[in-house]
Amino acid sequence: MADNSEQGKGWYFIRSIWVIFLFFPFALLTPFVFFYVGKRASERKWIIAGFVYLVIVYGGFAMIGTTDDPDTIISDIGVGISLGVWMYSIAHGFSIRPKYLRKLYQEEQNYTFHPPQQEHRQETTRTSHTPTSSIAYEEKKEQTIKTIYINEANEAEIAQLPSIPPFLAKKIIEVREQEGPYKSIEHLGRATQIRPHILMRSKQYIMFSDEEKQPSEEINHPEQPKKQGRIVDY
Repeated sequence: MADNSEQGKGWYFIRSIWVIFLFFPFALLTPFVFFYVGKRASERKWIIAGFVYLVIVYGGFAMIGTTDDPDTIISDIGVGISLGVWMYSIAHGFSIRPKYLRKLYQEEQNYTFHPPQQEHRQETTRTSHTPTSSIAYEEKKEQTIKTIYINEANEAEIAQLPSIPPFLAKKIIEVREQEGPYKSIEHLGRATQIRPHILMRSKQYIMFSDEEKQPSEEINHPEQPKKQGRIVDY
C-alpha cells in the first residue's frame, strides 16, 4: 500500500473516520461500523462479525434490562459483556484498518488505470446489431446480372434482379402459378402490385417470351458497332 507521502494524510483520515464510531459507549454502533467496512471492502467475514457484535452487544443490554436491581448477577454479567465487547471491538477495528485501506487503494488504482469500458461495449453492441441486408445487397449488385425469362425463372433467379428481394421473388412465383404467365412489365406490376419504380430497375433484364431477342450476353457485353466506310486503293 502507498505511504502517506503518496496518498496524503487526508486520504487516510477521510477513509478512517469509521474508527471514531467504535468509541461510542458500550459498542452500540460497532455492529453497524463492521457492516459498513465489510460491504465497502467486499469482505464477507467483517459483515458476519457485525452480526455477531449485534447479537452480543444488544443481548448484553437485554440482560441488564431484565431486572430492576442493578446489583443482580445477571445485570453484572450484562455489563461485563458490554464492556468486554466494546474494548475488543475497538482493537478489532484497528486491526482490520490496514487491510481495509489497502483494498480501497487497490480499488481506486484499478479504476484509474482501467476505467469502465462502457463506450467500447456500446460500440460492440451497435456493431453486432448492424443489419446484414445492406451488406448482402451490395454484394448482390457486384454480381453479373443475367437476363431471365420471367415466366420460366425460379425464385433464386428472380431474386438476382436489381431491387427484387427474395420475398418479392416468391410473390412473383406465387402470382404466376395462380394467374398464369406474365405478358408485359405492366402486367407484372399490376398482378403482383409491385411499385413501378422497383420494376423499372429490373425491366431490361426481364423477358416474357422466346420471341424477344435480348440475350444476357448482349445486355452485359454489347457488341461493338461495326465500322463502315470505303476501301480506297492508292
